[in-house]
Amino acid sequence: MKHLFFQNPKNYLVIAAFLCVYVSHNAIPAHAAASVATRLEFASTVQTIPLGACSVVKIATASGSMQLAAVAAPTTVTVSGGNGNLEFFSNAACTVRNAEVVIPASQNFGNLFVSGSKEGSYVLSVKAPGYNAATQNVVISAPPPPACSGSQAAPAAPPAQAGAAGFKNLVFDDEFNSTSTISPNNSGTFNWYTYNPYTASAELNKNEMEVNNGCLTILTDLSGYSDGLTTIHSTSATSGTFQHGYFEARMQFYPAGSEGGAWPAFWSYALEGVQGASPFAELDFVEAYPGGKGGATSGNNGVTLLTTVHQWTSSKGSSSSVQQPNDVPALPENFNFDAFHIYGCLWTKDSVTWYIDNQPVMTVATGPGTKFNALEQDHMFLVLGTGKNWPATYDYVHVWQ
Repeated sequence: MKHLFFQNPKNYLVIAAFLCVYVSHNAIPAHAAASVATRLEFASTVQTIPLGACSVVKIATASGSMQLAAVAAPTTVTVSGGNGNLEFFSNAACTVRNAEVVIPASQNFGNLFVSGSKEGSYVLSVKAPGYNAATQNVVISAPPPPACSGSQAAPAAPPAQAGAAGFKNLVFDDEFNSTSTISPNNSGTFNWYTYNPYTASAELNKNEMEVNNGCLTILTDLSGYSDGLTTIHSTSATSGTFQHGYFEARMQFYPAGSEGGAWPAFWSYALEGVQGASPFAELDFVEAYPGGKGGATSGNNGVTLLTTVHQWTSSKGSSSSVQQPNDVPALPENFNFDAFHIYGCLWTKDSVTWYIDNQPVMTVATGPGTKFNALEQDHMFLVLGTGKNWPATYDYVHVWQ
């Protein structure tokens, strides 16, 4: 009998049941004694891995009698998988790529970590010198619905970093308990509008977003600017803008890839910018930039988290910008890209500090005498958006002043 050795550390993979199946391989070599390990084995039925998740498989050795057998010396197992879309890792955090598994001496198994960058069905193959090869089917599927917090009340107290800076009043709050905070027609008094100040024809449609179980999910965003919902409905808006404060959103997105030049984001833009003033500011609380720009990446088709302040200057119909030279934050240890995280930004009169899960990850000086003096003059409106066919889910958005 062959045992399935899929495990589920840190919730990387949910398996509905553990099975025990028999799979025949090539005939055992005639010279092989029952005490000599001649087979490699792992799960042999189709397993489903959520897109962007990373699962661990235990590759085992077996003797001719199908019993697990320890190796006498370290044994290197090579791993391969269908048409380049599977990625293999050597550590549980899934950050070190390695297509080899070493089974230490006196042990009978080694761990393989695998994830997929595209949906589809794949075949895993493992092989080591002196052993029969083993294969397994793997299906990479769309991610399961995220775990949202359900109906919730507004927080009674600010995060510690907001309170320490004097920002103790909750001036903007959306827990996404219903769609009642989203304007149906870009008018009236609401938290959010589908107003797109850049391309009116690419405004978010109702069928491109949904509110369920206390979360807003923007399913796809065709704006090209990660501009799904904004807190203003026109260039002459008199509300929905902010100067200074602590801004935070609890949100989640699966590392995937980008279609159409946009990606999951929680950011802000100067009302003065859409009114034609120059210079003006853009303050990005977090962006899930596609691919590996360096630093905080997850997979070949994963993401790099960016936290950025821009200053834009317009002249003769064109624009240019300056931003801090390093916009890749230092992430908390064992950061899981697939999970919900709290992305916060503390904007004071002389600096911007970004937070992830209430831990500071980046600080930039702003105001007079810096490259970002326009920020102090601007009124910033909030923006929630994502990329084409790249769902982003928001559990709440808060602004403290």
